[in-house]
Amino acid sequence: MRRFIFIFVLLVASPVAAETIATSIKPVHSLVAMVLRGIDEPVLLIRGSPHGGVLKPSQMRNIANAQRIFMLDAKMETVLAKPVAGRDNVVYLMDSENILIREVRLTIKEDDHDDDAHHDDHDDHDDHAHHDDDAHHDDHDDHAHHHDDPRDFHIWLDTDNARAMLIRIRDELLPVYPDQTETLISNTEAALTMLDQLDVEIAETLSSAKNSHFLVFHDAYQYLEKRYGLKKMRSILNHHNAPVSASRLQQLEHLLKHTRFSCIFAEPQFDPKLANLLAEISGAGVAVLDPIGETIEEGPDQYPQMLRS
Repeated sequence: MRRFIFIFVLLVASPVAAETIATSIKPVHSLVAMVLRGIDEPVLLIRGSPHGGVLKPSQMRNIANAQRIFMLDAKMETVLAKPVAGRDNVVYLMDSENILIREVRLTIKEDDHDDDAHHDDHDDHDDHAHHDDDAHHDDHDDHAHHHDDPRDFHIWLDTDNARAMLIRIRDELLPVYPDQTETLISNTEAALTMLDQLDVEIAETLSSAKNSHFLVFHDAYQYLEKRYGLKKMRSILNHHNAPVSASRLQQLEHLLKHTRFSCIFAEPQFDPKLANLLAEISGAGVAVLDPIGETIEEGPDQYPQMLRS
């Protein structure tokens, strides 16, 4: 009888999950994994879009058992907003020191011709978001119309922001792993050196594209543009989740008539039919561009691979 009870308890009892380090999206996970290399493996909470949906019980358990939860902002990873609300172990990386935050901007106006020189080519990397002229046009069909927050959350696409996040991650993990101080510091230094090399590599790769025009699916790439001196990328969507209306299609058709695009980029999470249709109209090629790198395997190498892809 005692043996039966013992077996029954083993079968039905839930195992106690070990404390862990949790992260939101893949780029954040990758930066944390760089700092934790050889020490621990962080848990990735979000696969796919961070903007909605319902977390699984396993994800909720990971949140409950996390010593630290690294994410960008509750208004970015909205699927995590309620589950992490009120927790004192959440690290919002957008609040880190030396983070450059830009404002969301309009994407296409009806009279939007080849006028890049009047927009952001002179925008210095040291400018903060509230100085970014792109956010102060009087067009109402932009991101701000849909959000109550003017910030562009795609901060990881600027390698200087990645550097600032690495330092914040290191500082937050030092008290969690007091016996691994030297390793955390050396891992962070190695990651910072890697970013320096990656920055040079990407600058060289994109140097031949500075005069090219690109049409992307949604306006996620201004950090990348301004970091490497690219022309302002136009986008198919005015808002990340807004459907393309008839008037929007007219705007796109107008834009395609006045701008010769080198490439039109689809994204894995969106149906490529519209991008393919616009490519047929314009004669431009089609490729896939993913600002999160969702199709790249998670881990410390995900972030550099995502920027290279």
